[in-house]
Amino acid sequence: MEAEHLKVADRNNVGLLNLTQISAEFQTNGTETDGVNSVAGEGNIMGFRVGGLGFLVDPGIYCEVIERSQVNPLPNMKRWFSGLLNLRGNIVPVIDLAILLGGAPAENKKRHLFAIDQGERTMALWIDSLPEIQQVRLQSPDRLAPLSPLLDPYISAACVDKDRIWLKVRFPEFFKALGNQGWQNVDGEPAQ
Repeated sequence: MEAEHLKVADRNNVGLLNLTQISAEFQTNGTETDGVNSVAGEGNIMGFRVGGLGFLVDPGIYCEVIERSQVNPLPNMKRWFSGLLNLRGNIVPVIDLAILLGGAPAENKKRHLFAIDQGERTMALWIDSLPEIQQVRLQSPDRLAPLSPLLDPYISAACVDKDRIWLKVRFPEFFKALGNQGWQNVDGEPAQ
């Protein structure tokens, strides 16, 4: 079971992102551009992909890939809320970040569940590929095109590397904000 664990020590529509425009702000491969301050410098950090975006997890946050686990859907919830799973006795909410950001989940592709944090703070996300250590040079996200009013306040750094935008997200704060806004479908959004 320990082999399944990965410990890390080291506005609403994704389709609106224009990688060419963002690359003009952030030079490809994460090198600095005039007027953009380096936030965290170069380094290795764990990242995963959801749709066309890459997400980086703050160092020191416990993460794991969850294998063979059943997600139990709940009725009348927002589409991006996939349900709950039991992870070693903890009831863990599962969200689909692709749907939350206005996209669609990957079709005909095996997605993985990725848990972030521990105990009662744990949340799980559907991700498109297994996490990998990324070598990035992070910069301030100030000039990044807006992605989502829910996510933007929790992006602490960003970079563009080849064909992917990488966002360093303060996931514990982001998850808390999602919980505070409610997950029940009371705003007319199509239910799952």
